Amino acid sequence: MENKTRLIILSDSPGMDGELVIFRTNVPAKRLKALEVESCNAYTNDTDIPIWVEVLEKEGYVCDIVDCHSHVTPYETSFEWKAKCYPYITECYDIDNVISLINGSEEKRIANILFNMSLDMDYDSSVDDYREDMEMLTESVGKLSKEDDPLYYVLQNIAGNNEEMENKLVNADGSICR
Repeated sequence: MENKTRLIILSDSPGMDGELVIFRTNVPAKRLKALEVESCNAYTNDTDIPIWVEVLEKEGYVCDIVDCHSHVTPYETSFEWKAKCYPYITECYDIDNVISLINGSEEKRIANILFNMSLDMDYDSSVDDYREDMEMLTESVGKLSKEDDPLYYVLQNIAGNNEEMENKLVNADGSICR
């Protein structure tokens, strides 16, 4: 494969026994996203999770493990380690029980978190607009995803770091949370 290589992150589970793995690869982001969904589905259904290096090398891609770190050690978490050693890597994939990825609603989840982050305290002043606003934002995030735009991965990371905002004031369908 001729694609330029880059570094990516794979988190194989958020628990204490999981790892954050740094890969050097030339795999297109769409293929990695599909493998992430497949892996999450296997994890959720308690079946064998694909071994990324084997799968991707079999498909002719470069996929080398560069570094890894346990999620939790007596000294630091993998996220602290990543921030210290690899702060420039923004393309991240997770193997976890991620229902939103399996259901194909990752764009809705990201849009919902971003929308809730953007609301100020008078969030109930224009209730009728939320449904339309959520649909437009979800559509925009979906377009970024389909175009493999780097901005999509930045937004995905922002949403991942602010998961507590999901369905906080407004649900993904635009309705007010009760």
